[in-house]
Amino acid sequence: MATRDITQADPELQQFFAFAKRTFELEFPEFSYKPTCVYRSPEEQLVEFKAGRSNCDGEKKLSNHNTLPTKAFDGGIFRRSDGAYIDTILGFPASYRKALYAFIWLLAELKGFRAGGDWDGDGIPVDVDPGEHLNDVYHLEKRKP
Repeated sequence: MATRDITQADPELQQFFAFAKRTFELEFPEFSYKPTCVYRSPEEQLVEFKAGRSNCDGEKKLSNHNTLPTKAFDGGIFRRSDGAYIDTILGFPASYRKALYAFIWLLAELKGFRAGGDWDGDGIPVDVDPGEHLNDVYHLEKRKP
């Protein structure tokens, strides 16, 4: 099973996660921000690829989740009152969900990281950009040097 241990990420990503969590939770105290996937084995990566949730198959093309320390992590937003993951809350407004993840995405961009909310870097979120291929708003990674 994929890990949620942020200490398995690159130290820069660990620092960013701590910053993003603190900033997000101060701004939106009714929610918490937690890692949902840090390290993922190549076998688990193949499952994600076959399900259409990744462009990396874990065999020919490794994901930034498949090596230690990882160069990526996925984060999720949870309702603080009951711990519910916002993506599973029936009737949770889609526009509010989008705004909450956009807040994290913009923090990442400001700190020099790449967010799965805008793979091509044109500033248009993946869910409305016809040129985008994979809607992965949870994903944050180090930019390639």
